[in-house]
Amino acid sequence: MQYLVNWKALFKDLFKKLVAILGSIFMALSVLEFVNSDYEFGKAFKHIEMFHIPIIVAVIIVASFLYALIVSLASKFSAITITDKEVLGRNYFGFKKAIPFAQITKAYHHNDRGFESIVLFGGSFLNSIYFPVFLIEIDSAVERLKQENITIED
Repeated sequence: MQYLVNWKALFKDLFKKLVAILGSIFMALSVLEFVNSDYEFGKAFKHIEMFHIPIIVAVIIVASFLYALIVSLASKFSAITITDKEVLGRNYFGFKKAIPFAQITKAYHHNDRGFESIVLFGGSFLNSIYFPVFLIEIDSAVERLKQENITIED
């Protein structure tokens, strides 16, 4: 059975994280500039007019939206297929891999730069399958792996 990626949920999660991160960076840099100018607003922000702030906020939101959309749509290629004998998916570098159940030595959660995934380790780094936790039927996929005596470590 093929398990597709829920790209809409991934998009929402990634968009929220990006807006929070980029907004926090903008705020931190603004506060740092204000402190470095001895708390003089005019001196700290002489290069920024008041109408620039909504433009900067809009750029942060639009950039986050576009990046999250591109990444979430590209994640549709991360779908996995579980057959009677093996798991088909993509490795860390995006290449297709097929690992028989007998070769999977361990399975564990992995969080790499905000992208949560489950790794099916097939004996080496290159012979592993990474699939996102944003699968449409993630519970069914995990249950199918449990049927093959593959437990996912936290």
